[in-house]
Amino acid sequence: MKIEFGVQEYFNELKLMDAQYGQEEELYPWIYMLLKMAECRKKGILKEWYQEVSIRDVHRAEKSQTDKEIKLKLLEKRGVPDIVILNMKKYSFKNQFGGCVEVKKLDDDLKIKEGEYPKEDLKRKNIIATYRFNLENIENVEVLSRQIKKVLGEKIEESKVNYKGSGWNGSLHTFDVEFDNDLDNIELGKIKEEKSIVIDGKNIKYYLASEKENWGCKEKHGWLEEQQIISHLEKFKKVLYTNGLEFYYLVLNEKNIDVKKIADLRPMYAKFKDNSVPTPQLLLAASAEWDRLIAGLTSIDWHQGPVAEI
Repeated sequence: MKIEFGVQEYFNELKLMDAQYGQEEELYPWIYMLLKMAECRKKGILKEWYQEVSIRDVHRAEKSQTDKEIKLKLLEKRGVPDIVILNMKKYSFKNQFGGCVEVKKLDDDLKIKEGEYPKEDLKRKNIIATYRFNLENIENVEVLSRQIKKVLGEKIEESKVNYKGSGWNGSLHTFDVEFDNDLDNIELGKIKEEKSIVIDGKNIKYYLASEKENWGCKEKHGWLEEQQIISHLEKFKKVLYTNGLEFYYLVLNEKNIDVKKIADLRPMYAKFKDNSVPTPQLLLAASAEWDRLIAGLTSIDWHQGPVAEI
């Protein structure tokens, strides 16, 4: 599939986004097409040496009972990126992540600069889990807090469980529980089958509705959504970070994060947006930066190390 479009068409679409909706998901198809356009350029240059990549929009990924290994990896730590790059050999089950893309809104300031940054590590702080109990026939719901320990397992110390609160959802009573990080005996990772316990002499059904690992680190660099970007780097090693106008390429090495600025279309777009008829000088400047963007995306080798194994 060959895709070709220029900076003027792109800027016209950005103007419509500004006027009509203004959310980051509007940019996803355009970033996807930019990546595909760069891959087409690579294929034309490398010919028989070209290695395919699989570009997937994964921003809506959620846990289910039939999750594949790739999806589980996407969901780790601080969640999924917007687009993921997979290094996939045809007819082979050996996959690697080539990298990912994180997209922000047009008017978001990424607060990031080109350079070399010390590596930061995300650490899991705790787990928030929501259990749902069918309390249709229970009058005294206060007994739930006394019985919850039986649900979670006798080996858990009460001092390591923090009851965050509860609420009603029809006949289902939701109960939020926060676990300390060192509770390794808690089995999480997928939605569990329905189970039951006895409360007030009655058999009460319950299930684990959802759970979320809380990951974080000290934010030292001042980037927008810094912990999210660190998480993506730890999982995928390479991140394209953009708000549709600024494009940065981040690579996590053994000790450092290398940040390279690919292109910055902000000055040209600001003038383009304010002029119904752009000047020749503006179009030339925008075209030159556009060429720089396409060349920068084309130069990214998603197959080159470091890569993340699936």
